[in-house]
Order: sequence, then C-alpha cells, then structure tokens
Amino acid sequence: MEVERIPTSIWQVSAEIASLMRVRAASKGISLDVEFAFPLPETIQSDPIRIRQILLNLVGNAIKFTDKGGVRILVRVDRRQDREPVLRLEIVDTGIGITSAQIKGLFGSFSQADSSMTRRFGGSGVGLAISKRLSELLSGTIEVQSTPGVGSSFIVTLPTGPLDGVHMITEASEVTHLDTEDREDSKRNKAITGRILLVEDGPDNRRLISLILKRQGLTIVEAENGKVGLETAIESTKNGNPFDLILMDMQMPVMDGYTATAELRKRGYDVPILALTAHAMEGSRDECLNAGCDGYASKPIDHSSLILLVRSWIAKGRERNQLKRIA
Repeated sequence: MEVERIPTSIWQVSAEIASLMRVRAASKGISLDVEFAFPLPETIQSDPIRIRQILLNLVGNAIKFTDKGGVRILVRVDRRQDREPVLRLEIVDTGIGITSAQIKGLFGSFSQADSSMTRRFGGSGVGLAISKRLSELLSGTIEVQSTPGVGSSFIVTLPTGPLDGVHMITEASEVTHLDTEDREDSKRNKAITGRILLVEDGPDNRRLISLILKRQGLTIVEAENGKVGLETAIESTKNGNPFDLILMDMQMPVMDGYTATAELRKRGYDVPILALTAHAMEGSRDECLNAGCDGYASKPIDHSSLILLVRSWIAKGRERNQLKRIA
C-alpha cells in the first residue's frame, strides 16, 4: 500500500467526514461535532485519502458504540520547539467504553472488545486494525483511552511535514471563507449531468460516493447489493429511463458485483459499468474486466480520480449510443 505526501486540508477532510457521518449519528439521536484548536495550518503534507479512511473508520466506530450524548472530532496541531510539529486528531465519544484488558487486543485484525460486541453491534472490528496500519504508514501513531460506562477517546498523531511558509488559520471565520471559495470554484467547473446507479453494500461508502457525485450535479440511485442493483438497472431500462453509468462494488453479500455485471452483459445491457474494489492488484483488475466491467477504480476512493472517470465514461456511453442510432 502506497501513501502520498501532498498538500492536505485537514479542516476540509474533517468537516467532510462529519457532514457524511452526521446522518448516521442523527439516526441514533446523538450529536456529531468538529472542534478546531487554532492556530491550524491551512495545509499539511500528508495523504488525504488515508486520513479520510482513518477518520471514517474511527468516527463510524464511535457512533456505533454510542447511544447517548455524542461524538466529537477534535483537531489541533502541536508545535513544540524540541520536536517536529504533529497533527493530533482525537475522536471522543460518550459510549459504552472499554476496559484496560480489552484495549490490549483491540487493534488486532478482526477483533472487537469481546464476542458479545459483535452480536450486539455487528461488524468484525477490522476497521480499527486498518486505521492503526494506515496511521503507521503515515509515520504516525494511534492510541485509545477509555473508561467503561463513560466513553472512549481514540487519538491519532501524524507528522505534518514542514510548516515553514504555510498560512496559519487563526479563527473559524477563515475556515468559513475558505469553504466558500471552494464552493465557488466547484460552481465554475462544468457540472456533470446524468443518472448513476451506485451498487455498494457499505452504507458509509454509499454516502461518501453519493456526496461526491451529487456535488457534481449528478443524480444518484443506490442499491445495497448486486441483486438489487441488477433488478434496478433492468427495471430502469424497461421504464425508458436508463442509467448513464453503473458504479459496481465487486465484493457484496447476496450477489457480488462480478455475478451482477456478468448477468447484465448476458442480457445485452450495454451501459458503462465501473468496478469499485479494494483489491487493487492486476489480477483483480483483469477479473473485473472479464466479468464485463468497462473500467476500474480502487478503494478508498480518490475524489478527483473518481470524478474524472465518471465524466469520461458518461461521455463515452453517450457517444456509443449516438453511434448506435446512426447505424
């Protein structure tokens, strides 16, 4: 797994994750807030995709185990004279808490505090192991402090890279101003029109991808597995309102993306299909293409790459349809 070291807006990544996960928090009747400790650098040198994935896992985990109160994302940069500056991300919840004995094995692969947690809350706990590994890849650390019945605090520290010459944000109004500038830039970019069927079993991934694409002007229809996606795609065509593109996760319960794509192609469905998979190896890519996919995008999703792929394949699909009509 490779990581980048590029200018990364940590306030933007944090706010985006909060916006994405607030729906899930609200469904449980709990709050989700982001708190920035100023001054905060406008950008740090890191990998925004990996930081986004760490936050998504930790915030999702905090919401899962919190039934009352709420979850806070605390963001600050520690600048001490005797050490390199570090970014400190703290996800604090008022959930069930964890004992010191349970904490010892918490970051192991496919482990939760105990088996009763899996039965009650679902999931395998692999998100914590992934977050730890990603933190280490970014030359950082992750630790947890917790009191049973009171709540937990997961603390991620990551190097910021050199901050010499980087503008320091000193108050919240500057963040609001920068966010407004980003929105104006998005408006100036030509919107993408069309309907996309997003077939993905992970609710967080569905919300994230939908959020990215809706901001581009696209209409998104969601399906939670390959069987529902297959039925939705066929029904949409029968009703005279076909999709412009399908984004197909390949690893899903009930019916996986390989089977759903192959079945669609068997029925003569010629709308472009892009595979979404975490298995970013050459063999997996070939397997997706052999199943009938036109293109391939690996997870975690990179915003810019996904938008370019979607824009390109929607245009190719429409060009394909025009040529068919002429023929």
